[in-house]
Amino acid sequence: MGTGKALFSVSVADVGTQAKHVESNLGRIFALATKWQTIFLLDEADVFLQSRGNKVLSTD
Repeated sequence: MGTGKALFSVSVADVGTQAKHVESNLGRIFALATKWQTIFLLDEADVFLQSRGNKVLSTD
C-alpha cells in the first residue's frame, strides 16, 4: 500500500558542501517538498550525519 505521493529525491550535490550554504539550501528544499506535498528523501544523508570536525564534506 503506497502513500500516493511523489518522491522528491535530493543529493548532497543539491544541498551543497559548505556549511554556510547547507542551511539555506535545505530550507528551500523543505519548502518545495511541502509545497509539492511530496516525500523528501535526502540521498547520501550519511555525509551529514558524520561527526563534526574540521573536515570538508565530500561524497566518497
